[in-house]
This record gives sequence, C-alpha cells and structure tokens, in this order.
Amino acid sequence: MTQIAQISGVSKATVSLILNGNKENAFAPDTVKKVLETASVLGYRKNKEQLFENKEIWILAEALYREEQLRLFQSLQIMAQKRACPMLLYITSFSPQREQWFWDHINPKNVLGVICLMPPRKIDSARNIAEKIPIVTLVSQKNHPIGDQVLINYSQSGAMLAHYLIAQGHRCIGWIGLRSSKPVYAAFSELFSQTGKDSLVLNEFLEDDYISSRELWQWSTQIAAKMQSRGTTAIICSSTVIAYGVIDYLKSRKVAIPEQCAVLTFGDPQLQRFSVPITIVDQHEDLAAKTLFELLMDRSAAVYHRIPAGVSTVEYVCDFTEENLFPLIDEAE
Repeated sequence: MTQIAQISGVSKATVSLILNGNKENAFAPDTVKKVLETASVLGYRKNKEQLFENKEIWILAEALYREEQLRLFQSLQIMAQKRACPMLLYITSFSPQREQWFWDHINPKNVLGVICLMPPRKIDSARNIAEKIPIVTLVSQKNHPIGDQVLINYSQSGAMLAHYLIAQGHRCIGWIGLRSSKPVYAAFSELFSQTGKDSLVLNEFLEDDYISSRELWQWSTQIAAKMQSRGTTAIICSSTVIAYGVIDYLKSRKVAIPEQCAVLTFGDPQLQRFSVPITIVDQHEDLAAKTLFELLMDRSAAVYHRIPAGVSTVEYVCDFTEENLFPLIDEAE
C-alpha cells in the first residue's frame, strides 16, 4: 500500500480505506479513480480468502433431474467447500414466478455471486443484480446478455458422435433421450444424414421431466424393441438409466453388444458401470464446473476492487471413451 500511496499522492490510510471499500468516508472521485488505477497497474489484490469470507454463492437451476446437471452441481459443491463458501441451491421448477423470487431475495452484501445453470428468463431482474455482484451463466449459445458465460457446445458433441459412427460403418442409428438432449441430437442428425441416402436416424424423446428412474428404464426397453425391429446397428442413449434399459433389452434378445448393436451414452467413464463394452461421451462437467467457479471468484475480486472486466466466454471440450471398465455387481453374482 505504501507504493500505491506514494504514486497516487495520498496517505496510506486513504489508500487502505478506498481499497477496502469503506463507504463511511467520502473521497473525491478523481482520488478514488487514481488509487484504484494505480492498484490495478501494480497488481494489488486483497487475499481472496478474506474477500470471500462468510459470503454465499447462490446457484440457480430449473431442475436437477438430468445427470449432467447433478454432476455439475456436485463439482461446484466440492469447490465451494474447499473455499469455505456457503452455497445455496434454488430450483425454479420452470416457474417464472419462482425465478423472480430468487432475484428479489438476493442481498448483495451477503452474496458473493450467482452461478446460473440455465440462462435467466427474468432478464431485467438478473441485469439489476449483475450491476452489484457477478453472475456467471452456463449457456448453449453465445452472446447471452447478462454477465460472463461458460459455453456448452452441444453441436460439438453431436458432430463427434456422427463422425465416430460413420467411421464405424453404421447407417441405421437410434436415438433415445430426454428432451434436454435435443440440441445434441439436432447437430448429430444433420451431419449423419449427409453421409448418403441409405442413412437412417430413428429418434424417440421423452417429454416428461419428472419421470422416475424405474419408469424411464421401462420406457427405454420398449423403445429399444421398436428400434431393433427397424434394424438399428447402434443406439445412442442420453442418460445412464436409458442405457441400462437398452442393454437389458438387447441382452434379453441375445443381441451381441457391440458386434450386432452398439450402445452409446454420455457421462463420466470413471463412474459408470456397465456389463458390456459401450461408448461413452465424456462432456467434462467437472471442467465446466471448475470454469464457472473460478470465473466467479475472479469476477468477485474484480468487482470488489472496482476493476473493469470484459465478458468472458469459455468453451468446454468433449472426449470419447470406449471400454468395459466395471462389471455390474449383479452380473458378477
């Protein structure tokens, strides 16, 4: 602080009050600006642990019924615990009124920042909060109007799947998924259909957001039967539960996996357990969560020190894994 005071031409006490955001002492705008600019040039930062002490992180989500959302939230929880930051999860259940309540009850004095696992619908309310504390949002399209964003490029997942299956020689593919997988499917279908007139993509989407795992499993076995009757050589499943249903059906019909019909799903290869070799698309939700969290931390420090920062857009990277890592316990028995 001594160097900042000397360059700014003010006392060390004045520098301390300005950098610590003391609002009880009024300083000339030019003085505040000069001190902050000097601090920024010299790379001054207050210890982040002190900045964020006793501050809450609020998480906004429409629902956590999708596996990828759960993995994201769990990763965020782990990082918040390491920083000793309390975390509050608020689920809107797709209700605009509930989302409005969320924005209305944020107290910028107690809340470090907001992580949105879905683009806010109440744009004006969110923008009002973004003027006081940082908001970082998980988006599927660029140029979201509020705060920083981490871009989940669903089209990349779809394109990777299409290239992979084309290289394997598949021409009749089935897609069984929740409605949340439609963006990935759209990219996949568009590219796969370009391979030739003999290419065929069958799809079935479940529109019910609150179906139980048992019901989802039963539904997926029925759809797998329908797709097998059409001659599919590969079935893409948007969730682990759907994959279990498809595998159970294929095994009951003595269909060899993957020789006669390949099964593909999304998730973390290190956590999923299947009794047969399948292809897993790892969308790296842990990396997306880390990016969201660290972006929020950096923006919170910048807001505290009144350092202007541009909007950041970060893209995640997919990966493929094809192996049988863990046999199912009941299969071993």
